[in-house]
Amino acid sequence: MQAIPLTGAELNLGRDASLAAFPIEDPSVSPLHARLIRSASGRYLLRDQGSVAGTWVNYEAVSEQGRELKHGDVIHLGRVAFRFQLKNPPPERKNPNRPTTSSELN
Repeated sequence: MQAIPLTGAELNLGRDASLAAFPIEDPSVSPLHARLIRSASGRYLLRDQGSVAGTWVNYEAVSEQGRELKHGDVIHLGRVAFRFQLKNPPPERKNPNRPTTSSELN
């Protein structure tokens, strides 16, 4: 998986270097494929930009309205995969509905 540094409030992703801040050299990626937007609160929203092959997060299609990203999400732009990773991720929350195992009882 490739690494794309997230700088600024908005990042255009696609195959065309004149439209995308980080060109992705793959025929399944549209010239302007998706847009990543950071809100004032520090959350990230991924929006598809009418791409042909689609934008996917954790194997679910992303619409033009977008989807909020969480640390560890897997993103596909066409056939190209990325993992969304925050430099300082929030602490992992335990699922209260999941039974604990002996290795988690420390």
